[in-house]
Order: sequence, then C-alpha cells, then structure tokens
Amino acid sequence: AGTPDDNTDTKAITDSAGETKSSSVEIDPKTGFPVIKEKPFVVFEEGVTASWVTRIIKQTDRSNFVFEDFFGGAFFSMQTRNMQPVDSMIRLAAYYPLSYKFNKHPQVPVNVLNFAVDLLAAPFLNFSLWNYVRIDVGAGLHFFYQMADRWHYVHLGIGGIARLDMPLAKRWTLFFDGIASYDYGNLGTNGEMEPYDYVWQYQLGFGVRYSKKAENKYSYIPSKR
Repeated sequence: AGTPDDNTDTKAITDSAGETKSSSVEIDPKTGFPVIKEKPFVVFEEGVTASWVTRIIKQTDRSNFVFEDFFGGAFFSMQTRNMQPVDSMIRLAAYYPLSYKFNKHPQVPVNVLNFAVDLLAAPFLNFSLWNYVRIDVGAGLHFFYQMADRWHYVHLGIGGIARLDMPLAKRWTLFFDGIASYDYGNLGTNGEMEPYDYVWQYQLGFGVRYSKKAENKYSYIPSKR
C-alpha cells in the first residue's frame, strides 16, 4: 500500500453506517491552505427594465403632495459565483422618463433630455426548486440619480431584490427580477428647497445570461453533453 502524498492531508470520517473511511484534502504547498477546486468567477447579464418612483411631501391641512415618475430602460449586471459565504451582485440601470404625475395628474415634461441612473449592490442567496427553477434573493445598498425639469434628484437607501431564474439551455438563462427600495431623497441642494418625507421605488426587469463557466446542468432545451 502507498503512503499519502506530502501535499495531501488525510482525515478520518465516520459514515452513517459507523464505518470509518478516509477523505483527503489537497494542500497548496506554497500557501499551506486547502486548494480551492471550485474557483470564484464572474458572470454578466443584461435586459430591459421598468421603474416606478414615488416621492411624498406630507401636508397637515390639505392632501399630501405626491410625485410619481415612471421610467423605461435597460440594465447590466455582474454576479460573482463560488464565493464564500455568499455571492454578490452589482446591477446598473439607465432609464428614460415616460411619464410624470403630481397627485395623479399627468405633467408635461419640458426638457426632452431627462434621464435617470440606478445602482444596486447586494449580497444574495440562491435556492433551487426542482433543478429547473432557481430563486435569488438579496438586499443591499441602493442609489438613484435623476435629471428632471425641476431638480437633479439624488436618492440613497436600502433595496431588496428577488429573481426567478429559468435555465433555457446549457449556456442560456432567462430571468425575471423585482426590486423594491426605500430611500432618503434629500441629498443635494434640492433637499433644501423641496424636501421629501417619503421616497420609495419599485422595479421589474427581464433579462438574459449567457455563460460558459456557469453552465446549466438541467435546462428546458436539452443539449448534447
């Protein structure tokens, strides 16, 4: 019988039947730490998204001032895989405003070059449902910037994301995601002129991911292995 290699740490493990068997852990001779076999990597995604932003100024002797903006746009996101203890993501979206409302009354924009940028950075957890459906959930830092007719809005707060992954093919994945955030909307000089009491935002998105490293073991469209 041979002897264990110098770079292998042999440990005894007792299984459910009470029998003892050995399990070897490969040690990196340079660092002295166990070798990471599933190395971390990054995947990229893109898609289309819609956003609803609500800002409220409370009033005591009349109805509250409610500002509602609706946006359409596109997003790009980056995810880490095989990170411990949890993976993380950064999602960046660019929007064009499609409608404005003040107390439910539509407002006509003056500047046609208005736009908005949205960023969410969050750790997330992944749950698999019957191998053909995956759910990602996470929460983290949310940032929103909007150039409008009246102000340059800057929001900062917390946001949560929930995503439904659908493995279409071996390397292709479709997904729907939803984001909700509660923000502080008075950053910048506009906060001194028109401060808001409540600011929140909802987002819905549809995207696609193509990755050679994060291949789907199970998919709706079978592929040759």
